[in-house]
Amino acid sequence: GGRTWPRVPLERMTQETIVQFSAPVYFVEETEEELTIDIIRLGNLKRTSTVSYSTVDASALAGFKFEFTEGQVTFQEDEFLLSITVNITQDETWSPTLEFNVVLSDPEECILVADGTSCRGKIID
Repeated sequence: GGRTWPRVPLERMTQETIVQFSAPVYFVEETEEELTIDIIRLGNLKRTSTVSYSTVDASALAGFKFEFTEGQVTFQEDEFLLSITVNITQDETWSPTLEFNVVLSDPEECILVADGTSCRGKIID
């Protein structure tokens, strides 16, 4: 099993700061060269919040179909949307749709909830 994240009752959402991906799946054509992924913040926006992110291999492997990417995003007060990009590697061989994951971790002044801590990138060859 994977890591279990807390579920947040609705009444706490306005007090807590929640950071998550804006969608569970993002699609990119291999020829587009990069995939933009949105990270959103909900709830209390009156603080600075930071979260780390990193790509994780699935059927697509870093170095072959996409570049390994990691870093941090920091939301300033009242900021609710930030974007990250993952570079896509184009090659001459055809592959079926390939996937990789992006995960959030190490929340500071925010919480992560189960459904929003990871997303999939689908590369269409």
